[in-house]
Amino acid sequence: MAKKETVNVTPFMYTESEINCLKNFSTINTSMILEPDGFKVINNSKSVIGFCKFETPYEYEPFGIYETSEFLTALGAMDKPQVEVNAKYLNIVDGDASLKYFTTAKDLLPTVPDVGKKFDALECELEFTITADKLAFLLKMATILKSKYIFFESDKKKIRLTAGDELNSSSNNYEVTIEEGIKSNSLTAPVKVVLADFKIMPGAYTVKLSTKISKWSNTNGIDYFIGVAS
Repeated sequence: MAKKETVNVTPFMYTESEINCLKNFSTINTSMILEPDGFKVINNSKSVIGFCKFETPYEYEPFGIYETSEFLTALGAMDKPQVEVNAKYLNIVDGDASLKYFTTAKDLLPTVPDVGKKFDALECELEFTITADKLAFLLKMATILKSKYIFFESDKKKIRLTAGDELNSSSNNYEVTIEEGIKSNSLTAPVKVVLADFKIMPGAYTVKLSTKISKWSNTNGIDYFIGVAS
């Protein structure tokens, strides 16, 4: 007789903010391992990594989802879904109905490196805060202009962020200036980040930038590591 698979946790459901984070992370990579203490994701080119820590960890064993966008759509179609984690599948219960949703073996999914400690050891040439409104409009204008990059420059006691293809007068550019919330401003030459890598949630951010990588920390406790383009 086959051994019966048993549920290893009590039913649970992610909070609205956790679901919103998971939706955002699924735009970076729809395949990921869902840990009991948070989400983490890496894109296929390994230029973007996202981390989201829960205030209160859950009690389930980590499980893999190959199509997170599909998983979220299934959850959203239900009224009050509760998730039960089994060894090879999720049992998603909604009243007297249930959905058997198969998980993916963790060794078949992307491994997300712990880049936090390595990043903390780097010397950051820029460190500043940017408001939600200023960042949102910068990214909006970058999309309108079909810009390829966001450029970062030191400008005396200010920091300048420019959306464009190149830093020259013949290119359509949009600039914003950071004058407050600056902790470090020692960048000696412009650096750029690929606009397509900015799959970050709306909000205010603390930004730390070296010549190789940038870290964007959301006030909601979400961290993104975005590589600097060559």
